[in-house]
Amino acid sequence: MVFLEIDLMTTISADWITAVAAIAALVVAIIIAWKQIQIQNEQTEIAKKQAEIASQQLNILNYQEQERRIENSRAKLRVEFIEWSSPKNFIFRYALRIKNEGKTTARDIQILIDDRPGNEYFAFFHRLNEGDMPLQLEQNESWEHDMAFANGQEPKFNIKIKWSDDSGLPRSFEQRLLPRKETPIQDLN
Repeated sequence: MVFLEIDLMTTISADWITAVAAIAALVVAIIIAWKQIQIQNEQTEIAKKQAEIASQQLNILNYQEQERRIENSRAKLRVEFIEWSSPKNFIFRYALRIKNEGKTTARDIQILIDDRPGNEYFAFFHRLNEGDMPLQLEQNESWEHDMAFANGQEPKFNIKIKWSDDSGLPRSFEQRLLPRKETPIQDLN
């Protein structure tokens, strides 16, 4: 009987160990499956974020290309108020210069000086006639017109220039202009 008891105990212990091992294997399998699901979810999130980033990069490239096309279809007018002077001989000469530094032609140019059309502004030597004002400036083309100011009148004014170009967008430039000195006029002896 003792032999039977030992054999029964061995069988129960072996069954118990097998059951515990099976449960442990099941728990390990469940943990591995859970971790694989987590890793797969993380990889799916990473793939979504990578797709978002790629889409954003494509949008940025498209935007940059569109901006480049628009920039290449824009006229860019630069305005200068130039002073040539020889204080020794009391000679002062002023000129308004407009230059198109853009990539295309500026059309339908309108010049407003102190909120008045340029041809009505009193500081021009010879008032600008309609034909004197530039209606368009090609790329790198400039236009210049002499100006005169009364003694004691400070040579400064507000200027607004409006134009159109190939971009199809209305363009304008507005600034308070003060004279910028260029090479002085040679002193007369």
